[in-house]
Amino acid sequence: MENEAVIDDHEPGQTIVDQISDGGFVDGIEIRQIIEILRVQNEAGVNNELSRTDAATAAMMVRNGLFTRLVLLVSRVYAPTRKHDMHVARAFELLKDSAVKAEIEMRGPGGSLDEALEIWQKLKDDDRLPKIKHFRDKYTAHLGKPNPQIPLPEFQELFSFARETTVLLDQLARATGTRTEGLDTWDFQLQESAEAFWAPWSKKEDPPA
Repeated sequence: MENEAVIDDHEPGQTIVDQISDGGFVDGIEIRQIIEILRVQNEAGVNNELSRTDAATAAMMVRNGLFTRLVLLVSRVYAPTRKHDMHVARAFELLKDSAVKAEIEMRGPGGSLDEALEIWQKLKDDDRLPKIKHFRDKYTAHLGKPNPQIPLPEFQELFSFARETTVLLDQLARATGTRTEGLDTWDFQLQESAEAFWAPWSKKEDPPA
């Protein structure tokens, strides 16, 4: 049938979608944790404190590693797909098959597949995505001569698009029924974890006079 996704010979398409959506939810947790770690580092006076210590260079490497990981996690969601790929774009390819979509919808899950598909299409067409993909291709996963017509993403563009991607991952996981709690329930824990990580270098309050 035209526009129907190709399903693996020995594994139902809905099973693959379930596996991908559950893994995507885990990626969503990691993306939000990285955002929080970088946010606290920037906002809690951590960088200034670290610059006064012998740990400054190591901290810079940690920061670079976090940015690289964030770019890779976000960009692979939207990467082209092949038959045995297990990133989120393939789940949406499989959902083009009406039987796969109907099977998942029959479960009565806590989220809407149509809403997930709407978010997916919106983010795929977002102007920020080509910048992030280009940054991945030329500066992180590969090294190459950048296209001067594609600007690098600003930090806030990366963070905002990454956060919106986690909303997509959350919606997909709840729509398939593989997760019920929602990513928002993790936010406080992730914030506390980031603050605890940087606590030794957080800006100290001035002692009382």
